[in-house]
Amino acid sequence: MPTKYTIGVRSVAGSNSFATGQNALSTTAELLAAARPGRRRLVVFNTDESILSYVGPDSTVTSSTGQPVAAGDYLELFTAAAVYMIAASGTPTVTYIEEYD
Repeated sequence: MPTKYTIGVRSVAGSNSFATGQNALSTTAELLAAARPGRRRLVVFNTDESILSYVGPDSTVTSSTGQPVAAGDYLELFTAAAVYMIAASGTPTVTYIEEYD
């Protein structure tokens, strides 16, 4: 019989507004989403099929210091802070959706 695991569930009320965007990244860090007071969630999706991207809190993010977002994967952030990204190589496109009040 398989082991049963209990996973924590987070209940979040819907936000009043949302916005979307996309960026073609490069190997120089750039702003993906500006700081937004009242932001509840930001979901970043790496649409590239092979190039890794990295997320960080400022323009000093590198492939050594950033949180990786694999090709075809996403990262969900619960922050009102600015979010920066950099590509490991090439010019992968990343998209995002943010919820805010």
